[in-house]
Amino acid sequence: NFIFSSQLTTKYLTSKMKSYLPVLFILSLFFSCTNHGTHLDVDGDEMYYQAPVTEATALAVAGYLKKDQFFIGGGAKAQILMDSMYTINLAFEEKYNPGTDEIIGYQFMLLDMSNALFEGKPININLCDNNFKPFHNISFTEATSALESLMYK
Repeated sequence: NFIFSSQLTTKYLTSKMKSYLPVLFILSLFFSCTNHGTHLDVDGDEMYYQAPVTEATALAVAGYLKKDQFFIGGGAKAQILMDSMYTINLAFEEKYNPGTDEIIGYQFMLLDMSNALFEGKPININLCDNNFKPFHNISFTEATSALESLMYK
């Protein structure tokens, strides 16, 4: 009798769990794809940040991106994170493949943003797909070396 009851309970629980799997899957996709941090609407563009980054810092970066015309009110997305240094993630279409001149432009953006907003401290910029998955990293060291090589040519 115990075995029969145990089998029924297992069958019942298994069928219940199966009915919840699609819902759990959809919820996990939703949260994994959209949890980019706190969202700020910046005149039609999107700025995200996660603690320990403050809203003031995120707004300063958004203002810089607006001045630099990365944010032009067309739904562009950026994210700022802080670990050992600030990292600014710039979102692009997945098939975006930056050329050499564009990379140099982002290197100069990195150095200028570092000086304008972070007292010249090292930062990183990641070029990312629309879900903030990086496909090209621009480090402070790389940007500094690129500037020095252009100055001493």
